[in-house]
Amino acid sequence: MLSRIEHRMPRRRRAPGAPAVERFDELEDVEVTGVELPEPSVPETRSRSVQPSVAPQLTAPAHHGRYPLRVAVLPHGHLVSGSGAVVAADHRVVRESVWDDRIWHDEALPQAPLPEPTYVPGRHASLITMWGHGFYHWMFEALPRLAVLEASGVRWDGVVVPEHLSRFHRETLAALGLAPDRLIPYTGQHLEVEELVWPSPMTPVGRPTGAAVQWLREHLGAADRTPVRRLYLTRRKTRRVANEPDVLGLLQPLGFEVVDPDELTLGEQVELFAGAELAVGPHGAAFSNAIFSRRMQVLEIYQPAHVNPSTLCAVAAAGHEHWSLVGRRVPAFARPRHHDVRVAVDDVRRSLAAMGA
Repeated sequence: MLSRIEHRMPRRRRAPGAPAVERFDELEDVEVTGVELPEPSVPETRSRSVQPSVAPQLTAPAHHGRYPLRVAVLPHGHLVSGSGAVVAADHRVVRESVWDDRIWHDEALPQAPLPEPTYVPGRHASLITMWGHGFYHWMFEALPRLAVLEASGVRWDGVVVPEHLSRFHRETLAALGLAPDRLIPYTGQHLEVEELVWPSPMTPVGRPTGAAVQWLREHLGAADRTPVRRLYLTRRKTRRVANEPDVLGLLQPLGFEVVDPDELTLGEQVELFAGAELAVGPHGAAFSNAIFSRRMQVLEIYQPAHVNPSTLCAVAAAGHEHWSLVGRRVPAFARPRHHDVRVAVDDVRRSLAAMGA
């Protein structure tokens, strides 16, 4: 394990005048390899609803273009901040390494002087991605970078990962054949790698592509089967359905199983969703597992303070059908986005009827 950096960087926004370059090609002594990966064709998908209108956040097309796929190798490259921004040996930030405009403008990139880095010998690839501590962003934005790396033919020794790994981090890395001794933990502060390998993302932030979904299915998915199971995805912490007993009174007689994905291993989740045809529940990253089914309908329940299209985009990239309901927020002593939601049971009933369930 790497030692922790003792000096803590203050959270600051990027200094407007911070030296930067747009692309890795502008740096000297950097090897850049282009990559070609096929993008499967999937039908255009938008969310549907039995309510008078679909939430505006869910009406935009779910499919988006992807970035040019390539791998850069930097001698003495540096990783800084939680986004995994790359700083070259000449102290310039590489704009391309913070691929999302929102992160580039709003994320806290460091101002000089940086604290002393932790130095790592060898040639190691970065999987550091903004919000990569969460299941969704890890699955769709961090892991598929390994597909770009594999296709490039670029040699690498290990991968740089978040310092604190959750169970799903460890399980996915193990499933992909990455042993613990090949993992370089990153504190989110300042890491210098003798040769830093930067694979580009396959997916814009929150917008999975069909190619990313296909790669995850091939490397983590279960064997094909006929989907028949019906799942209700419960949540135990935030954004719960406040009137869940009433909703389950409707769903369970229709053959729905109550599942808390947080209690399952990765393999158990993959097996469960591979055999599922229908999933209902409050909005959350658990719906990301819908990609492991070959045919699925999803009914996602949102509360109005947090209508996030990320799972819609994952469902759409898998070629599935997405339905949505926006309930009423239940006020509590927490950030509004974490409040529970109360949904009209009749809206759930009408949604299932419209879905042919």
